[in-house]
Amino acid sequence: FLAKRGVREDIATFEARNISHEIRQSVEELLTKNKASFDPKNARRARAAATPLANCVKANIHYSQVLERTQPLEKKQAGLLENLRKTESRKTKLEEQLNSVGQKDKSVAEITEELDTLPKRAMLAAAFITYLSAAPEDRRRNSQETWMKASGLQTLLSKEGSLSVYGSRDPNVITSLELAVRFGKTLIIQEMDGVETVLYPLLRRDLIAQGLRYVVQIGDKVIDYNEFRLFLATRNPSPFIPPDAASVVTEVNFNTTRAGLWG
Repeated sequence: FLAKRGVREDIATFEARNISHEIRQSVEELLTKNKASFDPKNARRARAAATPLANCVKANIHYSQVLERTQPLEKKQAGLLENLRKTESRKTKLEEQLNSVGQKDKSVAEITEELDTLPKRAMLAAAFITYLSAAPEDRRRNSQETWMKASGLQTLLSKEGSLSVYGSRDPNVITSLELAVRFGKTLIIQEMDGVETVLYPLLRRDLIAQGLRYVVQIGDKVIDYNEFRLFLATRNPSPFIPPDAASVVTEVNFNTTRAGLWG
């Protein structure tokens, strides 16, 4: 029997979990009936290889008994783990929904505040363009601060370091764009005669949800997305805006006209 090809491998790789209750009872009866034959001393007299085989049979039967007692506990554990997984999944969804509600509440509050101050801001913008367009920088700054204070509005640049200005040919402009997106800054890119391809995912808001946060593709990098503002400025009176960008870009023309010079 032991000389047959593959027998030893089958014995070494035998899976005790495959032993059914009926088979184990049958083998236990056989072990009890032939107890002397499975004694190590007697087995060694019969054949040297019989001793480890007898020990293997008894060990598998004992292991099968242990498995029969632990299988219900393993099934119960598997059920508890599945319930835990479902609970954690539900918890994550609820956290995402709660975060979404919080963001919407914050957006509503910000929009409400902007709507309340919109008439004053529009008036100050019109006054700035009308009366200060030809004024030097120091006078513009002083007048703006005086008007903002008198109207009860916060300065447009109230957050220190929240505004960055770069030229389109600046070698650090892409790095500055990534930082602005990551930390929610306001970025102004000057001398832009068109819309660069790298800006399209931002303009279209191609955001990817990753748990409770959002990321966006900028070039070959994936950057954490925070609410930020992007302004593209140019002195070109007729900048080229491709048709696929026109729907996601708001164009504001600040060219001086004869009608606009009348005070």
